[in-house]
Amino acid sequence: MSKYLGTINVTPEGFKGIVGNPQNRQEVNTPLFNSLGFEIEHYWFGVGENNIYSFRRNR
Repeated sequence: MSKYLGTINVTPEGFKGIVGNPQNRQEVNTPLFNSLGFEIEHYWFGVGENNIYSFRRNR
């Protein structure tokens, strides 16, 4: 099974939405990744050039 590390860059407006509407982002994004044939194994927030990291594998 293939595994992939994805990165997502979030704008300042995006961070305002994340802070203003706290929720489990992995849970919210799971249906999207599943529809693309992936299963999320890990989901992290970071500080720096890339802001969100997801480690997923092809189902």
